[in-house]
Amino acid sequence: MKSRAEWGARALALFGATTAVWLTVAGLAILVARRARQEFLEQSQENLKTLMEESLKDHGRDR
Repeated sequence: MKSRAEWGARALALFGATTAVWLTVAGLAILVARRARQEFLEQSQENLKTLMEESLKDHGRDR
């Protein structure tokens, strides 16, 4: 039978590993969210540019 110290050390190691995994996942989630936000902003700017160009064409004011 394992002593309490061995059990405690094992529990601490498992807790540490679990914490490390959660922190890694959180960090990666932040990176993915930042990239998605950047892509959204870029696409929004492109959409606005296209809308303005098409609107000018519709009103006969080509650049």
